[in-house]
Amino acid sequence: MPHKQANLERQLATAEQELDACSAQLGKNGVAENDRRKDPAWRQLNAQRLRLKSRIGAAIAVTDMTEEVARRKAEKPAKAEKDAGKKSGKKAKKGEKAEKGEKGDKKKKAKKDGGDKKKK
Repeated sequence: MPHKQANLERQLATAEQELDACSAQLGKNGVAENDRRKDPAWRQLNAQRLRLKSRIGAAIAVTDMTEEVARRKAEKPAKAEKDAGKKSGKKAKKGEKAEKGEKGDKKKKAKKDGGDKKKK
């Protein structure tokens, strides 16, 4: 289960402060900004910061998905009520189409029978 987003953001703020402190210490020691990436302590702190940013993004995605599911569940009963009214009208239309379909089937059968006679 993912941590709460506020907790992750607090951890991210701490990680960024530690990274800034490490960068400042390296700057005092005369290490250029491009060479700081070679320092193992700086790399570890930067990796931790990036992991936390990724986890925050995942937590946001989970929260959004949960809200979307809740919204769809809330809409589902309302949609079912609307569909219930529409289905009663559709059943009558389907019955009419079935009757028309029977007439169409007779015509198709007649064409098939007539076509078979010509081939013989």
